[in-house]
Amino acid sequence: MPETDGESGRANASAPPEPGPAVHGRRLVAIILQAGSVAAALSSIVGLVVVFAPGLRSSGGGGDNERATTVVLSQGQEIKLAIAKDHVPARVTYGRYLELEEEGSTGIPTDELRTPGADVHYRVEMRGYGKGAPFRTRFTLSNQGGVAVHEHEAEATLDADSDECRCTEFVPVPVSAQSYRVEVAVFRPGAPYAAPVVAQYTNWFSGSAPVRD
Repeated sequence: MPETDGESGRANASAPPEPGPAVHGRRLVAIILQAGSVAAALSSIVGLVVVFAPGLRSSGGGGDNERATTVVLSQGQEIKLAIAKDHVPARVTYGRYLELEEEGSTGIPTDELRTPGADVHYRVEMRGYGKGAPFRTRFTLSNQGGVAVHEHEAEATLDADSDECRCTEFVPVPVSAQSYRVEVAVFRPGAPYAAPVVAQYTNWFSGSAPVRD
């Protein structure tokens, strides 16, 4: 999905380009096949993660309702990533996610619409970048054993009238007795080969929780 809705700042998955309308033309299978499953162990540190790189300075904080981290790049730009402290990703099917957060599910096969997952909300501010600037975000789902079971990247844009994106993303989550959380990692704009500059974790949530269809 090549761009976001300026009003809601929804993130768009970086699946291979397909013809047709941009927003609800995204194919979940393409996301999963592109990403694959990741058989690597993740750190079990709870809270925030900052990806350090030369020329970056970071600071934690945020308001009373958010966990937030800000990085300052060498040329003065600032990138802030925040997740609400009480945000537990809602368990939804892909079809329900499209109805809630995007422009509907027209044209998506029924089996894809039934895929269970989670609706992840996060907020990004980018000072020093143009309004409406595009950026990439990586989403990694891991279980309580620290094993990554899914990963994909998505594209989003800052709102057309601000330097902020209140973004959402669908992350496939299996129905199981395990607990999961999602790492959200943001890349700086215009750096296609760079590592993410900042990341945060969602709260833990249950894989056995009811999935809204």
